[in-house]
Amino acid sequence: MEKNVEEPLIYTSRGNLPIASLQYRHEWTENENEIIFAEEYLLDGEIVKRSVHAKLKKSLTFETQQATFE
Repeated sequence: MEKNVEEPLIYTSRGNLPIASLQYRHEWTENENEIIFAEEYLLDGEIVKRSVHAKLKKSLTFETQQATFE
């Protein structure tokens, strides 16, 4: 009995492509304010999918102001 093995696909700017046909690379960047993880999938040197995830180390501060109009 033969099983149909489906090749995993990933959605890209060129449509659904087999993951095995793409080059994968990733990059971590960290500084005092944030940690960033970026991953890219390339087809013949062209980026066809890019995802970036960022985590802030420090919370953002917001200041509110109130004004009276007469």
